[in-house]
Amino acid sequence: MRLTGSKIRTAKPAPKTFRMSDGGGLYLEITPSRTKTFQFQYYRPDDGKRSWMNFGFYPGTKLTEARVQPDLYRVKVRHSEDPAAQRGKPQKVATVPHIDPDTTSKICEAYLAYRRQDGAATPTLSKMERQL
Repeated sequence: MRLTGSKIRTAKPAPKTFRMSDGGGLYLEITPSRTKTFQFQYYRPDDGKRSWMNFGFYPGTKLTEARVQPDLYRVKVRHSEDPAAQRGKPQKVATVPHIDPDTTSKICEAYLAYRRQDGAATPTLSKMERQL
């Protein structure tokens, strides 16, 4: 039986951790400390052992968001990739292009001119000039 928002909200913790199934390998794990976590159960392609992945805590992660995640990971499992192994790899860090100081000062001056025209208070403008 599929989970609903009201079933999740009204789920009470038990003395032991338990899981409520949504189908398709998606579960909601409820701990005695009232933590509700969305989890995905799958079988690792390399050795066939059962494995679990967490998608986030409820209510930070909505049910509709959690239902999309298993579909993405099922595709990886079908292609013999372990989705948990890829989660721990470092991602590329975005490089920030070099910014010319003259360009930055021109942008700041233009912003201050805009704020003057907009009618900003004098103390606000002087504070902004000091900070910029």
